[in-house]
Amino acid sequence: MKKLSNATVLYLGGIVLLGMVLRILYLFDIARLPFFEYPVGDAKLYFDRALEILNGHIVSKETFFHSSPAYPYFIAVTYWLAGKSLAGTRIVQMLMGLGSILVIYAIGKRVFGRVTGLVAAFLMSVYPLFIYFEGDLMMIPVVLFTLSLSCLFALMYQDTRKVRYMIFTGIMLGLNALGKPDTIMLAPFVALWLFFTDTLRRRAVIHFFALVFSVCIVIFPFTIMNYLREKEFILLTSNGGVNLYIGNHAGADGMFHLPADSGLWDHRLFLSSKEVAERELGRRLSSSEVSRFWAGKAMDFMRTDPAGFIRLLGKKVLLIINRFEVSNHHNYYFFRKMSLSLRANPLQLVFLVFFAVMGFYYAVRDMRKNRNICIPFGYFCVTFMVTAMFFVTSRYRLPTVLFMLLFASFGLVKAWETIQEKAWVRAGIIYAVALTACVLSCIRFPEFGMSFNQEYNNMGNIYYEQGEYTKALACYQRTLKNNPYAIFAHYNIGNVYRKQGKSDLALSEYIREIEINPMFAGGYKAVAEMYLEKNNVKKAQEYLEQLAAKVYDREGMINLAYIYSIQDQNDKAIQIYEELNTKYPKDPLILHNLFKLYKTKKDSLQK
Repeated sequence: MKKLSNATVLYLGGIVLLGMVLRILYLFDIARLPFFEYPVGDAKLYFDRALEILNGHIVSKETFFHSSPAYPYFIAVTYWLAGKSLAGTRIVQMLMGLGSILVIYAIGKRVFGRVTGLVAAFLMSVYPLFIYFEGDLMMIPVVLFTLSLSCLFALMYQDTRKVRYMIFTGIMLGLNALGKPDTIMLAPFVALWLFFTDTLRRRAVIHFFALVFSVCIVIFPFTIMNYLREKEFILLTSNGGVNLYIGNHAGADGMFHLPADSGLWDHRLFLSSKEVAERELGRRLSSSEVSRFWAGKAMDFMRTDPAGFIRLLGKKVLLIINRFEVSNHHNYYFFRKMSLSLRANPLQLVFLVFFAVMGFYYAVRDMRKNRNICIPFGYFCVTFMVTAMFFVTSRYRLPTVLFMLLFASFGLVKAWETIQEKAWVRAGIIYAVALTACVLSCIRFPEFGMSFNQEYNNMGNIYYEQGEYTKALACYQRTLKNNPYAIFAHYNIGNVYRKQGKSDLALSEYIREIEINPMFAGGYKAVAEMYLEKNNVKKAQEYLEQLAAKVYDREGMINLAYIYSIQDQNDKAIQIYEELNTKYPKDPLILHNLFKLYKTKKDSLQK
């Protein structure tokens, strides 16, 4: 490898230093938010699993549902090294982000030259979404690091045809899939590229098996753990089917929005997807069967409404290049509001889109004489298509943005060259196409929203768990101020009032939640509990029967059976428990209560 010139070292060092300063500033900005040490949503699921690992439960008892089965282990190690602080995880992710700057420089230099490499490194160091996600508790910074390394190793293999670089490529692709399973589709692309570009077939076959082996050796430990639990083949996670359905159904909008009549709940997607599938099929299902159920519904939509599917696919293409940052975990714009370093950063995706169009034009033109272009171009196409097949969020499109940034850097360099050469006519059509892409990038879809309700609701939940009920109440009330019909807000306020001993206020809030959100079981159960505390058994029964008529909820049905039993309606209680036993076989609580009911019935008959 050629030694870097002093000027390159100086430029690259300055770029990395700039990236480090921006990341440190952002880290200080978010350190004062309650989310910093108390994660919510998907991040909390990863963190809770990390705590289990630190407590000695190395192997999970359940097949992992969410998209990053290895991430809890990463959190566990970094959290422990930092003295049980999530600052450690965030700092390590930011260090990986700085590493990605160097890797993208190396890729840009190998494919397009030194100047493009430096431009790509600069854009990578300052692009706000990379900084934002490096400070979040999601595995995407690790994914981007391993993804860029896999591309670099593939390029090194292209130049040398040494098997070790193909092995390194496979290892990085495997690690990448552990963070974002759908990117496993890059492995077939690399395999096809290997066969098409290597004229020595025997060598290509050997190196193909080296690629397959290196990918498998990384991901198969998780596959084996899944098989030991389920006795079925589940490659990594079991959420592929439901994610495909969320992005492909009759009412889909291309983003992470659950159909109102689907029975799916964002805050309990694993359980609700399983419950709906089992209810429709009338039997217990394994994780892979649940995934196939939802994938089948998505495929039915594609088959029965091909025109609707194509329209939806077109919309998702536009969403991938749209300047708006679609959230499904945290709202980027909320953190931008809270962070001076993000607010002061003007760079947006529309800038990358404009110059990427130019970069793609010149790259495709030069592809025959520069075969290295095929690799990052293929990475871009695969990640783009995989994202479009599911649904689009800022986080899910970031691998595509990574390679878009590379081609935008090349386009920026070529644009400067056309200005210097005054080749206006030659560049005119390209500029027109790029401007058209920018216009498409600025389309504002009606589903876009800047509401911070989810963030205030999540902050309220954190304060509630810490016992700071006044702060929690303020957050929930702010949510209602922004949207009087916000779901869960009245329920959460009711919980606060209940903790404060204001039972009448709590009851009215729970009832209001039922009016706004009639399919939410928590409201009915809370009202029933409060009426039981007031010894009003009939009212408690009324609300639990309303719940049973709308949603089959395990806890709600157990509570209803209890109410029947204390009113000596044992036959009704037994009927409920028999049904529960069918749906939840071998459940210790259900079996114990059913045994007690039969014993009570037997004793009463003997009397």
